[in-house]
Amino acid sequence: VSGNEVIRATKTGFDPHEIVLAGVGKTDEEILTGLKHGIACFNVESVEELKIINALASQQNKIATVALRLNPNVDANTHKYITTGLSENKFGIGLHELDEIIAVLSSLKNVSLSGMHFHIGSQITDLNSFKSLCNKANELNRWFIKKNITLKHLNVGGGLGIDYMAPDDNSIADFEGYFSLFNKFLQLNPGQQVHFELGRSL
Repeated sequence: VSGNEVIRATKTGFDPHEIVLAGVGKTDEEILTGLKHGIACFNVESVEELKIINALASQQNKIATVALRLNPNVDANTHKYITTGLSENKFGIGLHELDEIIAVLSSLKNVSLSGMHFHIGSQITDLNSFKSLCNKANELNRWFIKKNITLKHLNVGGGLGIDYMAPDDNSIADFEGYFSLFNKFLQLNPGQQVHFELGRSL
């Protein structure tokens, strides 16, 4: 979620083509850092950010690969201060903005749309929240197909909670239940990848 993390990751030996830069309020310098290192994708939070990335990529004679961080209006059933996927939360692109975003994208020559990204909150222990996310992601996936837009990946974000109250009793998060749920309910198009951001649960 920062330019310096991109630099640190590449110095540590991570392949830039497997690095995604997310984060709200990316600075021009951070975007340029991502472009310089040829990272896999920028998770874009707004139409304004999309235009800025396009302008900076144009200056560098590069094509920036982007994913749209969409606000799916899904309740994470977690603390209100770390809930980020409801329409009342000021994170991501509202679904009502999608037609505008697609129109803007068609006019931008230095960005390439690769996927969509979600992050509905942190410290989520009710797996039904992720089922709701799958349902919304499936609906949006079909919407893009109807627009003749093929997305290479779906990034379902993170948020899988850990047990702070009894960490010795439950030292490992419920990865089996988590991945099984996405495997059962998320409907991927042929060749489409799913990406996870597991965060604190790791």
